[in-house]
Amino acid sequence: MSPRFSLVYPTRHRPQFLAEVLSRLEQQAGDDFEVIVSDNFTDATQSCEEICASSGIAALKYVKPPSPLGMVANWNYAASFARGEYVALFTDKMFLLPDALTRVRRVLDEPSAANEIPEIISWVSDSYQPSRYPDYFGGGVYTAVQSDSVTEKSAHPYAPSDALCAKGRGTRSRYEQTPSQYCRGKIVFGAYHRDLISRIIARSGSLFHDISPDYTSMILGLSLATSAVELKASAVVSVTTDVSNGLLGSIHDQHALNYLKSLSDNPELFFCEMRVPGLYAAQHNIVSHDYLSLRKRFDLRFEFSDVNWLVHCIEDLSKSDRQWSSAEVESAQMQLLYNLMGTLPAASQAAVVQRLENRMAARSSGQAYSMPPGQSLTWHSPSLAEAIARRSGWS
Repeated sequence: MSPRFSLVYPTRHRPQFLAEVLSRLEQQAGDDFEVIVSDNFTDATQSCEEICASSGIAALKYVKPPSPLGMVANWNYAASFARGEYVALFTDKMFLLPDALTRVRRVLDEPSAANEIPEIISWVSDSYQPSRYPDYFGGGVYTAVQSDSVTEKSAHPYAPSDALCAKGRGTRSRYEQTPSQYCRGKIVFGAYHRDLISRIIARSGSLFHDISPDYTSMILGLSLATSAVELKASAVVSVTTDVSNGLLGSIHDQHALNYLKSLSDNPELFFCEMRVPGLYAAQHNIVSHDYLSLRKRFDLRFEFSDVNWLVHCIEDLSKSDRQWSSAEVESAQMQLLYNLMGTLPAASQAAVVQRLENRMAARSSGQAYSMPPGQSLTWHSPSLAEAIARRSGWS
C-alpha cells in the first residue's frame, strides 16, 4: 500500500543538516509517510549514508545518483522514488514542524464545500536566524508566522491561476512578498497530489526544469492545478545560512554564474530567454527566464509585467549588500541592462522610471511591507530545538 505522504530531500555535502532533518522527522506522528533522501555527494566524507542508516524512521529510503548531478536533475531523481498520494520536497535547511502532518491530515479529512481534493497544499514557513555561523542550530531568533488569511479555519482555498498571475505580475519583489504570496504553489512549501505531478510530467517531460526548480515546478503546478488550499499556520521552519544558493547568488555575481554553469556546460543557452539577455547578476532576471521560457514552450496563460520585472532587476544590481567580483564584470552587467532599456518604447522607459521613483519614495517614507499585527511572533532561543518546542504551543 502506498503511503499518504512522500517527504523528499535532495541533498549534497550537508550531513549536519540532514541529521537535524531526520531527528525532527522522527517526532512526526503517524506511520503513513515515507522519507526519501537523495545523496548527491562528490566528496565521500560528506556522505549522509551512515546518518540515514542509523535513523529511527521506519520508511526511509536512501538513494544515490549513479553519477553526480546538477541541482535540478537531483531534484527530479529524488522525486522519481516517491510513492505517496502527496509529494513534498524540502531543501535540507527546512525542518518539518512536529504537528505538521497531523494538521495536513485534518484538512484532507474534512469535507470541502466543493467536495474537491486539493491538488496543491501550501503552507508558509517560519524562520530561524542563528546568532552566528556556522552554529546553525544553536542560539538564534525564531519568527513564527501565519498565512495572510484571517480565517479561523485550519486552511483556506485559493485559486491556482490567480496565484500564478499575481506572481507573474511581480508587483512585489521576491523580498517584499508576504509569506503567503511567496509560498503559494511552491512544492518546497507544500505538497502536490500525485495526479497533478503526473499531468506536469506528461505536459513538460519532468517535474523540475532549469533554471530554478522551485520556480519552474511552481509555474507548471499553478498552471495545471484545479484546486489548492493553504494552511493557516506554518508547517516548516527554514534556517537562514551563509551557504544558501539563493542568498549567495543574490549578492555575488560569480556565485550566480557558477550555479548556472553547474546546470549546463553552456550556460549561455539560458541567457537568451532571460528578460535582459545575459544579465546573470540580477536574481529577478534569472527567475524571469523560468516564467518566460515555460510560458513560451508550453503555451501557458498567465500575466507577466515587463515594467515590474525590469524594476526589480535594476534594484537587484544596486542592493546594499551587493558584492562584485570585479569592476569589469559590474560594468559589463550594468551595460546589458542599459542596452535593453534603450530598446524599449519611450512609454515603457517612462513607466520603469516612474515605478522606480514611486518605490524609492515609498521606502523613504517608511511604507515598506511589514507583517500584519497578530500574524507573527518572534523570540530569542538558546537552540533551534527549544524554539521548535515553544513554537508547537502557538497557533
